[in-house]
Amino acid sequence: MANAFPSRLVDSVNEKIGKVVVNEDANYIHVQASPSDYWVMPHNLNKKVSIGIEDTAGTTIRGEIIKNNGQEVIVAFNFSFSGEAYFN
Repeated sequence: MANAFPSRLVDSVNEKIGKVVVNEDANYIHVQASPSDYWVMPHNLNKKVSIGIEDTAGTTIRGEIIKNNGQEVIVAFNFSFSGEAYFN
């Protein structure tokens, strides 16, 4: 991935502090196409993630997180719906 900062800015900062460290954080979007009240979402990000969930209308939905580890999240809801989960 190309550096998001102009090279002259990076060069200027490097001269002042010695080096620049840019962390690129991993993320993932899970698409739940079939309505369900229990989503199992493997993400393989190798970290405990934060997650946002929306239904197909873009409404934020909250559920009970049953499992949140470095590889998978499982969330239970009070009703079945489809939508997307955003992992960071």
